Amino acid sequence: MITLTLPYPPSVNHYYLRGRILSDKAKAYRKEVYYTVPRIDALKGPLRVDMDVYPRSHRRYDVDNLAKATLDALTHAGIWADDSQVVSLCMTKRDVVKGGQIVLRVSRWEPTDPVAERRGETQALRNAMFYGEHKP
Repeated sequence: MITLTLPYPPSVNHYYLRGRILSDKAKAYRKEVYYTVPRIDALKGPLRVDMDVYPRSHRRYDVDNLAKATLDALTHAGIWADDSQVVSLCMTKRDVVKGGQIVLRVSRWEPTDPVAERRGETQALRNAMFYGEHKP
């Protein structure tokens, strides 16, 4: 598991200009995250991300508006090849912190399928099936 502490992201409402053009806030955030995270080999396979959001103020906001900028910035920083690898995302609002911050825990996603467990499939077989290495 990798734990990362990131600066507070811009809301998705301020992330794009006219469709798909990144705003200056988005570009600045990507650059800040790039220089904040450690240089590692890109994580492979499906991932689980637990995101603790420490807002700047008590103002009301939608927590889901922060995920896009954060995950895109981590893709740009090379933590993983693409944020589509994130198959499980859990976001939790926490107490207010001056300036705000995001704390992420990134780990490999382990599929849990109760039906497969009842059939007696092992974790190794499920992983092989998920990665296309097993042909029934």
